[in-house]
Amino acid sequence: MRLPQQKASLGILLDLAWFAICAVEADPDVAGLQGDLAATRLSLRTQRDARNNAVDDVVKARALRAIALLGIWKWLRQLNLDTVAAFGGKKKSLDYLRIFPMPPSQMMKQSAHDRVLSAQAVLKALAHPATPKALAPAIKPGEAALKLLQTREAGVTAAQAVAKDRVDDIHVLRAAWFTRYKSLESALALKFPDDAERVNAYFDEPPKPKAETPPPVAGQG
Repeated sequence: MRLPQQKASLGILLDLAWFAICAVEADPDVAGLQGDLAATRLSLRTQRDARNNAVDDVVKARALRAIALLGIWKWLRQLNLDTVAAFGGKKKSLDYLRIFPMPPSQMMKQSAHDRVLSAQAVLKALAHPATPKALAPAIKPGEAALKLLQTREAGVTAAQAVAKDRVDDIHVLRAAWFTRYKSLESALALKFPDDAERVNAYFDEPPKPKAETPPPVAGQG
């Protein structure tokens, strides 16, 4: 029996285990020895599906966040236009700079944490007595857009945490797979100590590792 590489894909591990399980189960002389490997394979397949679902959830959470970011961007961009108009184009006035100390595009390029802080600062500035009353209608839409963004950011963080846990679960089960796979081989070898060919017949050959292609040498090719 040749073991697969430690970093073999889950698909390879599942297929190799399934071959051995079916082979042992089909032979009345050894049927029943496949139980532990079968249980481990089922757990690995279940956790693989859970990991894939968790990764899908991360992608979905990021997509929802992208739309929330679009909402904040549209609000900031329109508010900036309205603010410039309200201050007569005087972008260097202290009251204008209190609302927009940096352009909306620069705010959007900040980290998730700083982006939220900037939006909160804009909302606080809109409530200042020196802010033109014409800008007051922008407060509620801004609050709603910011609340949605914070919810979506939290969703991404939570989804990423779940995905990490699922990956960790798979690492544990991968180790268990190798243990069960080798244990089955040992049990068969113990039952047929003088028949290595028979023992090997219960196991499929894992794919051979692909040879790595060396990087091209500069000046050649």
